[in-house]
Parts: sequence; C-alpha cells; structure tokens
Amino acid sequence: MFNNLRDFKYVRNKKEAFGFYLAYVALGFVIVVIIGGVMGGAGLLGDTVEEAQEKGKYVGWTVAPIYSMALAYMVGHAKNLKGAKKYIFAIVGGAFGMFSAFVGVAVAAYVTTQAFYKKDYP
Repeated sequence: MFNNLRDFKYVRNKKEAFGFYLAYVALGFVIVVIIGGVMGGAGLLGDTVEEAQEKGKYVGWTVAPIYSMALAYMVGHAKNLKGAKKYIFAIVGGAFGMFSAFVGVAVAAYVTTQAFYKKDYP
C-alpha cells in the first residue's frame, strides 16, 4: 500500500493510490503545521492566540493549492505528459487544491493509476 511512494511514474492499483493519497495528504499537513508554527513563533500571525488562529487558516489556504500544484506537476512530469498537458494538469491540481489539499492530492493520486506510455505497462 505504501510502496514506491517517491516513484511518480509507477502505475498504482487502487489500494496503492489510496496509500499514495494518505501519505501525501499527511506530508502536506506536516508542511502546513511547520510553516504555521514558524510564522506563529516569529509573531507574523498576530499577538494573541485568537489572532494567530484566525490568521493561521490562511496559511493552509495558501499552501494547499501550491502544494497540490507542485505534486501534480511532479506526477505529470514523471508520467511523461508532453507539452501543455503537463502544465494544464498542474493548474488543474492547483485549482482543486484551492478547495482543499485533500481534493488536490486526490487528482494526483488518480493520475498515478494511469499509464501514459508503453514503458509504464507491466
């Protein structure tokens, strides 16, 4: 289930794609927590706890589309998408990431189940 997580051109079955999804959602969560913690510790999110909590959600809303777009681009590049397809896929991943990182990562996880050129077939 959690095999070959860093091999983006690997063709996954549904169970492996779900493991890919869980792992990269967890990684995105860790990234948001680290960025929010650093910004909060530096006092960039406000002086009080309430201000920091209110402004902290914007960190997630900012990081989620960027993270989803970067992940979608890496998967598209590894899957050897040609020309504009790779960039369109990255933009779609980022657009879905605007709703939530959960949705944006699901797009990339689905594409890992597809084979785009003959070298991917077993």
